[in-house]
Amino acid sequence: MTVQPVFEDDYVLPKDRQWRGVFDQRLNATEADIERTLGLIKRSDITAELHQWMEQDRIVAAKHAGPGPSVDFASVLAIFLTLACAGQAQTIRNAATLIKHGLSEQSRRRLGIEIDEDTTGKAIYDRIDGSLHRLLDTINPEPGPRGKRLLKDELEDHRASITKDTRAKRWQRLHQVCNTLLVQCFRDLPRHVRRRWKGNAVVDGTVLPVHSRATRRKSKWASTEWEAGWYKRQGDHFLDSDAPSKELSKAIYGYDAAIVSMATNNPSRETTFPQLAVGMSMDKPAKDPGPNAIIAISHMHQAGLPAGTLIGDRAYGNSPLAENFQIPAREMGYQLLFDMKQHDIGKVHDAGHFIVLEGNFYSPGLRGKEALINASYHYRVDKSIDYDTWQKRLHQRAKHMLQPHEATPRPGGGQQMRCPASGPNPTVDCPLRPRDLEAETGKQLTLLPIMPKNVPAEHTRGGLCTNAGGTQIIRGPIYDREAMDPRIQYGTGEWHSWYSHARNTIESLNASAKNGAGSALANPDRRRVRGVAANYLFAALALIATNMRKTERYMAQNIHVDSRGRGPERKDKPRLRDLTWGAEQPKPWNRPPKKRRQRSRDPDWSPPTRGESAM
Repeated sequence: MTVQPVFEDDYVLPKDRQWRGVFDQRLNATEADIERTLGLIKRSDITAELHQWMEQDRIVAAKHAGPGPSVDFASVLAIFLTLACAGQAQTIRNAATLIKHGLSEQSRRRLGIEIDEDTTGKAIYDRIDGSLHRLLDTINPEPGPRGKRLLKDELEDHRASITKDTRAKRWQRLHQVCNTLLVQCFRDLPRHVRRRWKGNAVVDGTVLPVHSRATRRKSKWASTEWEAGWYKRQGDHFLDSDAPSKELSKAIYGYDAAIVSMATNNPSRETTFPQLAVGMSMDKPAKDPGPNAIIAISHMHQAGLPAGTLIGDRAYGNSPLAENFQIPAREMGYQLLFDMKQHDIGKVHDAGHFIVLEGNFYSPGLRGKEALINASYHYRVDKSIDYDTWQKRLHQRAKHMLQPHEATPRPGGGQQMRCPASGPNPTVDCPLRPRDLEAETGKQLTLLPIMPKNVPAEHTRGGLCTNAGGTQIIRGPIYDREAMDPRIQYGTGEWHSWYSHARNTIESLNASAKNGAGSALANPDRRRVRGVAANYLFAALALIATNMRKTERYMAQNIHVDSRGRGPERKDKPRLRDLTWGAEQPKPWNRPPKKRRQRSRDPDWSPPTRGESAM
């Protein structure tokens, strides 16, 4: 028999339990937690910028100087970052609970928050709420009423009242706040760990659902999250609000966050630094992925981070407008590496004295060799050749590749390349550059001959053909849009190793940030806020919490590093799938479809009739 608890009529809830009914749960943070989060915010020095911007806005609005925020901006950011690190929802209620019941007196004093026994939870809630909204008002590019729904006509009138310059200035502030905090995670690494990273980075977009609901285009009401948009998994991720209900039911309403992560120096070795998120940007899904990535990368460049190879998927490769992605990235010193879209496979861009094919530069001697030119097309598209044949043809094609004469692009764009028939290690024999290689090198080399009909016409010859050293700075529209890292040939095992490792890196980072047991970046209930500024800021804090966990996990591993800063050789663990079915090819585009394995049946088994069991 279960005994029911009996409460007397004069029962009074103990004082240390009276927070229930007002706050959801009891939260705690140690002094070390507050010291770590508050220290990161203060070291970034972003709060000084926030106060300066707030003063500028006051002067422009011709307002009198009033009292400052009840809680300092650094303390507000530290409190919400502490909640993100603890795996709790970043809500004002949780922040008030943490201050009231989960912090020691010394921690509150460090945050500059003074309360006593008579201070109610409601009073703390109001302080945090007012300070947070003063911070957001300084950086919010889309200010407006969020506590009620607006008619679409009212929303249009409101948005028209915000000038273009004001919106652009606020966007710049918002990007600067979030990216400065992310870069500070990298700067907090020990100096010897920071110096190991050579600047390779990978960028990818990920969807962030919002807590507010969307409205259809036919509705007269606007969503309280009017800056967000619909996201679908397939294609370019764009989905119109007038799409059929069946499609909208499978789509996500939210923002698209472009996240930049550190990438390995060598995919064949263990990484010798934590691969942190060091840049981000946020906008509507499928809206300008290239410019959004450049926003994040430009803040990394302004912070003085090194620039190496920038790796992205097909959304960033062969962008229709090179000035949106390729040109700005190269001007900041990055080499580009990406996957090719199917309609760009096998497409030749002829510049006279060189040709561009699948992101790489080749000698004109490749003209007429259709088997080599269409090798990737035959493997990926019409699937008429197997993987080994594809790789053999790529190996033959590589002998016609131009070689980089400089390791990085020039600051103004372009890169100096060398003809494959020149230099100390030529790979082709060109009639325009006769040489006695045996007398020069002492070796008997067999080079691929270039047919006279494939030699560039005299009026199309450039420095590759006429200069004594066979070098020329290549730039122009074809280079701007099509060129990839000239050191890596598309489709080879080396290309796949770099590309797949970087893609796994960014997907692993997204999975860590979206893990429900951690920051839960994909859970809109963790950030019950409205507006792009609040979602952007809280998403950045969730990424910072993920960076902190990754840093602590890496520092505890104690990976061996040699005298050149390299980690040990990577040893891939065999997978049960590979042991059972054999290792798959690096890029199995033409892998046969999986066959459904049939269950073993008794020879006398027959299908059951209606009403009988199938067993």
